[in-house]
Amino acid sequence: LKKVLTEKYTFEEGNIEVIRNPTGDEILTAFEKISEKLTENDNLLIFYAGHGKFDQKRDAGYWVPRNASWVKPTTWLSNSTIVEQIRGIGSKHTLLISDACYSGSILMSGGESRAIRNNANMNIANNMKRQSRKAMTSGAMTEVPGKSDFMKFLIRELDENEERFLSAEDLYITIKPAIMSGDSGTEPKFGAIKSAKRSEEHT
Repeated sequence: LKKVLTEKYTFEEGNIEVIRNPTGDEILTAFEKISEKLTENDNLLIFYAGHGKFDQKRDAGYWVPRNASWVKPTTWLSNSTIVEQIRGIGSKHTLLISDACYSGSILMSGGESRAIRNNANMNIANNMKRQSRKAMTSGAMTEVPGKSDFMKFLIRELDENEERFLSAEDLYITIKPAIMSGDSGTEPKFGAIKSAKRSEEHT
């Protein structure tokens, strides 16, 4: 993903931070560093590939970092915490791409999955003017396979794209049918993380 973003898109090497197999504290520290650095003139892509859990009793989804116990929910990072961290970042546009089991639950945590337009490219100029907080996930409320069809088709589409501008919505529209026609049996999701916007941005 980093390779295709730096070679084909306007992502600079020095602006990309890769955290491999992080602890919960390392993830939260990275969010804090980003919130101190980014302004309303910046755009942000957050990519998470890792373990995910869904707690039926709490009706909540979680990221499971390296130092977490698989059987102790108190050691997991809740979606509400992730949304809270995103809300603290003052970027113009933030897109979270999550490739994890139960990743679609981020759109339940104050999220709002919505209908996808068929003319997304025509609206890019208008969309760029408005602040946005979006999420694209490899699945809904299910487990996803270890060998990810989502990543395969995501990277392929990014690499083969010839359009000057590619919205997250157009990217999702393109890769969803390919993923669903595969053997994984998963359905990717896309939508606005409504509660990730600061209160003054709702008006």
